[in-house]
Formats: sequence, structure tokens, C-alpha cells
Amino acid sequence: MIQDLAKAAHLSPTSFYLIAFSVLLLAAIALGFTLNRLFRRAEKRLQNNWAKLILELLESLSVPM
Repeated sequence: MIQDLAKAAHLSPTSFYLIAFSVLLLAAIALGFTLNRLFRRAEKRLQNNWAKLILELLESLSVPM
């Protein structure tokens, strides 16, 4: 199936894999930074210490994702 997509795009399979991997990597980085920002905003609004702790842990995990 991947080779059919590469043929349809007039690319070699290696080029197609490289482009697909790059797009997935950029999407993961964008999602990680977006989640990090959302967790920081939510953390500022909370008053509960346990909820803040959980959000801090989730915030630290989102960037490497």
C-alpha cells in the first residue's frame, strides 16, 4: 500500500518514507508543545495541590512525546 502511494505521488519509496516520517515527527512536536501549553494554563487555574501535581507530571511528559 505504501509503495502504491509512493508511485501515485511519483516518488521513490525511500523518499516517501522520509517525507512521511518528517511529517509525523513535526506533528508530534506540534502536539507536544500544544499539550504543554494547555497543561500550563490549566495548572494556573487550579487550587487543588494534587491536581497541580498531576498536571505538572503531564506537562513534563508532553514535550518529549
